[in-house]
Order: sequence, then C-alpha cells, then structure tokens
Amino acid sequence: MQNREDGIEKFMIIPDETYYQNFEGVSANIIIYGSFEYKFLLMFAEKVISSTTFWEWVNIDTNIPKYEFKLIVQALSNAQEVFLQHGIIRKTSFSDWYLNSSSKNFDFMITSTEKEYELMRSEDTGFKEKQVQLTGLPRFDFLKNHAENVITFLPTWRIQYSKDDGSYDKHFKESDFFKSINEFLNDENLLELLRKNNYRFIFKIHPKFFVQIEDFDIPEEIEIVSTELSYNEIYEKSAILITDYSSAVVDFAYLKKPIIYYHSIKEEDEENPEYFSYERDGFGEICLSIESVINKVQHYIDNDCLMEEEYVKRVDSFFKYTDKNNSERVYDEILRLPIPNKNKII
Repeated sequence: MQNREDGIEKFMIIPDETYYQNFEGVSANIIIYGSFEYKFLLMFAEKVISSTTFWEWVNIDTNIPKYEFKLIVQALSNAQEVFLQHGIIRKTSFSDWYLNSSSKNFDFMITSTEKEYELMRSEDTGFKEKQVQLTGLPRFDFLKNHAENVITFLPTWRIQYSKDDGSYDKHFKESDFFKSINEFLNDENLLELLRKNNYRFIFKIHPKFFVQIEDFDIPEEIEIVSTELSYNEIYEKSAILITDYSSAVVDFAYLKKPIIYYHSIKEEDEENPEYFSYERDGFGEICLSIESVINKVQHYIDNDCLMEEEYVKRVDSFFKYTDKNNSERVYDEILRLPIPNKNKII
C-alpha cells in the first residue's frame, strides 16, 4: 500500500512501541494498538484491514466492555472489514465454527487456492460472491530462499496437550505425542547423520507448549528455538523441513523446498480426505518410522536438497499464484470495494 501514491491516507496499527524497529522505512502513519488515536480512527476509517477477524479475536484495550465497544463502533463507523487470513484453510469443518456468514460480518476476505475459494463460496458458508476473492496471501510475496545446512523439525501444536491457562502439565510426559518427539530427537542415527553431513538441526517448538520444554532430553546436536527465529527466517534458512501435520509448511512448500511428514502419531482431528489428503495433496513423503525419516533426509542431502518433481507439480497445482504479486491483487480488490453508505442514525 505504501508504494501507491493514490491520495489515500493509511494507518498501521502495532501492538506497542517495541515494534517500531520492525517497520523502519515504511512511510505509514504508525499507531499504537489500544491508544486514543486508535479508537478515534476506528470511527472514521473506510476500511479496517487485518489478518484476524476484528470482533472475535482482537481484545479491544478499553475500559468499555468488548461487546458494548463493538456496538459503539458499529453505530458510529461505516468501516468495511477486510480479512487477510492467517494461512490457507485445509479443513472443511473450519467453515462450520469459524468462517461463515452467521459468525463473521466482514466485507471482503482473500483465498489462495481454487479449493479454498470454492469452499468459502459454497452454500455452507453463506458468503456472497463479492465477499470472497482468489488473490493469494500477501505474506507469500516476501518469502526468501537462502538455504543453509539447516534441517528444521516443526511439529504442530495439539490443543489436547495444553492446559487452558497455559501452565505446565506434569502429565504431558505420559503422552505418546511427547514420547514420539523425544525419541526422534535422541535417535543416534539422526545425530550421526547431522555430524557426518555437518548439518544444524533446529527444533522449532510451538509457543503454546514451550512451557513443556523441560520434559525433553535435548542432545547437544539439537537447537531449541521458539520465538528467537521467526517463521520467515526458518523458511529462508532451512534446506529441509520435517513436520507431522503443521499447516506452517505451506509457506515452505511455496518456496519448493523439500518437506517430510513424520506421521508416527496420527492426528486426532482428521482432515476431510476429499478436500485435502496428505497422500494425494501433501508436499512431501509420509514417513511412519524414524528410520524412514532419516533415510529420506539423507536422500535429500545427497541430491542437493531439491524438492522432487512429484511434489513440485503438487505445489504448482495447489497455489493459484506464485508470482509474488499477491499484495497488489489484494490491494486492487480492496480499492474496488464500494464506499459504504449506511446512513448512521445515532
């Protein structure tokens, strides 16, 4: 948006002052979330653009109860809500409880794949045609690939192994989920492979269960990372990515870098196989044992860490766009939204 000199005044909202440094050189008017300026601007904005749905997930920092604040803004503001999404939807059940016209009232949302677009445009969601567009995720435009001798293990977060208050759970060590990860990290053949090939191994642990890190027996060859490296840095520097079911690998696949699925413990919340199947649509080989994972890692190292042609074709057929013009398409669609005229009566 900042590269467009189109006479439109734009404001960017950041959580607090510590985020200023992340946006050096960006000419937007930067506003602190929850500040008076933020609340005031909501009354006059034509568009509110976010990767979170505004009312359900954003905690308005005000002494007015959240629901009452929502009513005030809706009464005083004509702002249209644009939903940029967090990623790509892989489960049809997502539309049942989260993304449907009954629970969300945004004016425009983006999608990145043909299947995702069709799902959001189906009768099940209730969205109208103009509310959903196939543009690609803006964040994909900024993915970089400068691979080093780095393998990253990025298992998904499973809610059933986390306590509601985020505190330590002494029973976590009893779970098959913990045992499978700990066994993998301590496998001597894996550690020998790393030493022999001079590769770093990063265990990117989800922030939601970082509290359980003390349970793991971490060999010196394994580096533990939570927030020290961003996901974009992981995607940029890693040559190979290993996961179980994490949707975070979609960004890595976009770069056409090798992915291995280690399905030692089956995911409890299964996908709809007609919509997404790891066997048919996944971006890498499915391995059920540590031995098969190690063999596949060695195969990729021996072949310059290139994604195999079978999976390159899947990536090409999965994404609608890989041209790094997603941001431009999204902005153009936002500009096409008609200026609302709701004739507010207070």
